[in-house]
Amino acid sequence: MVDQQMMIDAPKTRELSLSKPTPFNGKQFKSKKFLQECILYMGINKDVYDTEPKQIAFILSFMQEGNVVVWKQQFIQNKLNLDTGDIDLLTYKEFIDKLQKAFKPEEEDIDALDKLKMLQQRNLTAEQLVTKFKLLVGEAGMSNDSDTTNKLLIKMFKKVQNLALVQKIIQSEKRPTKIKEWYDKAMSYDRSYRLAMAIKGPSQSNARFIPRSAPRKDPFAMDVDVMTTEERTSLMKKGAYANNQDILL
Repeated sequence: MVDQQMMIDAPKTRELSLSKPTPFNGKQFKSKKFLQECILYMGINKDVYDTEPKQIAFILSFMQEGNVVVWKQQFIQNKLNLDTGDIDLLTYKEFIDKLQKAFKPEEEDIDALDKLKMLQQRNLTAEQLVTKFKLLVGEAGMSNDSDTTNKLLIKMFKKVQNLALVQKIIQSEKRPTKIKEWYDKAMSYDRSYRLAMAIKGPSQSNARFIPRSAPRKDPFAMDVDVMTTEERTSLMKKGAYANNQDILL
């Protein structure tokens, strides 16, 4: 009796009132955004959407427009047993994989690979670089499960880093052999370098800058620009007289 009363009195989990995902109409370039919104909403309300069937049903409920409706109907039809009313759903991961495969833009992989090739560290911190690199690797559908892919990712990661950082990692006592180790080393060395530069502070020079194009001025030279016309004429006459005396001598 007590147990039954406790079950009756137990508060039900309330769903947080947040903006729900924008309904998906099947346009490929919106598929990633749609899934991100669904996953975020369910993650915040994880006590409500606490099973895989609930999560799949939630995503399907927002597939209401365009050609995605046909895909949804076919999916349910293949999984629903009309005689028993049972529905044999896939696992959540299998469902997401199937959905992404159906609505993933064909050029997305190529575009991500092109961005990876053009990516350069320059003024980015190693942490920022690693984040960008990982995102593009994910968009390109690459994984580091195999040794071949792992080596390829390391080769690509070397090219996007600043040369000094790559040399520092290569010359380290224990050279990394996994892409994750490369990420960790790069971030560690980069943080240490930036901390040292912050402690040292900007370099200052007491040397006075003199433009190369500016000729040095003789302090004893007479400035003819400030003379009057009469003064300049008088000096010229004196100069002519002195020259005549030299000739006579």
